[in-house]
Amino acid sequence: MPAKRFPLSKAPFLRLADDSRYRSETIMRNFTIALVPLILFAWVKNGLLPFISNDPVVKTTFIEMIYPLLLVFIGALTSLLAEAFYLSAFMGKKTMKDLKSELKLSFPMIPGILIAMVVPIYTPIWVVVLGCLFATLIVKMLFGGFGHNLFNPAIVGYIFIGTAFTGVITASGGYLNSAEAVVSSVTPLQNFASNPGGTFEQLVGSYGDLWNFFLGTIPGSMAETSSLLIVVSFVFLLVTKVINWRIPVLYVGSVFVLTLVIGLAQGHGLWYPLFQVMSGGLLFGAVFMATEPVTSPKSPSGKVIFALSLGIFTVLFRLVGVFPEGVATSILLLNCFTPMIDRFASKLRAQGLTKKTWSKFAFLTLFFLLLSVYTIVASINKANPASESAAVVEVLE
Repeated sequence: MPAKRFPLSKAPFLRLADDSRYRSETIMRNFTIALVPLILFAWVKNGLLPFISNDPVVKTTFIEMIYPLLLVFIGALTSLLAEAFYLSAFMGKKTMKDLKSELKLSFPMIPGILIAMVVPIYTPIWVVVLGCLFATLIVKMLFGGFGHNLFNPAIVGYIFIGTAFTGVITASGGYLNSAEAVVSSVTPLQNFASNPGGTFEQLVGSYGDLWNFFLGTIPGSMAETSSLLIVVSFVFLLVTKVINWRIPVLYVGSVFVLTLVIGLAQGHGLWYPLFQVMSGGLLFGAVFMATEPVTSPKSPSGKVIFALSLGIFTVLFRLVGVFPEGVATSILLLNCFTPMIDRFASKLRAQGLTKKTWSKFAFLTLFFLLLSVYTIVASINKANPASESAAVVEVLE
């Protein structure tokens, strides 16, 4: 009996161009359009409002007013020029016609735009330029360009900047605009990292209420503050067929469920998982970075495995690890396993649960279960160090 063939979902850059919705140029245009509301909101919040303020402590200069827009423009331009240089110098694209044809299909400005949107708002421009060059030339082009890179270039560029230039960024002003610096000294996740067992008043009340988190009037990078606009962008990207719903919904949903269990175990209410979902770069990462077509699985089952893994590792890194975030690290880690996930998921879809695939599926399920249990227990212990010490003493006795 001949083997049946089951078509898997194709990445956008591989789809036929008979429908304009699936053409790479249109996908890049729609992806960029989805970012525009977030960029404008960040400019108004971090640039325009402090500039027009009557408070002399808050009021900023013209350069500081346009700085958020300048970061995005410089990031996009750097990535575009870096890729054009690489294509011309090392891939034989000598004429302007060849360069335009290649760049139309490779999303050249996206890594730079994303990097500028996720770094702290007062990151020096030269640092953003270095991050974009590293992301484009090393992570993207050295692997063969769009469609061949193993890791998400913007994620690696962001981690490179955060690892190499933390002191420089902090000295330059970090995440807080002039108005926020008057009333706060840290972002919500930085506050949570120093007080993991904090109450609603300590973790949320310092910034208003959950409505402020939803609207985006809290400290943070350009991309991460407005949950409302990220949800609007998510709907737009779904309607225009740019992304699939599985990764964002299951990623965010798994984080919500895990933190709900952790919160209930600590006596917190529904506010706790909502705080975790709307803080930091989770929503933005789930919509704009985890769905990157090259470094995420192509099959529906693979997307499910990928998203659930992201959720568990994000909670683990965020609540148990040293650093306050966990989204970028989780996505980068799962990028390594994307080919393996896709191979397993394609066999699962084509053959069903045979004896061979059943053992792998059972192992994967058990691994997820044990990792989730460990994350829950470790998170509770970290938030309540006194109970952990008491448990150790009791065991020793």
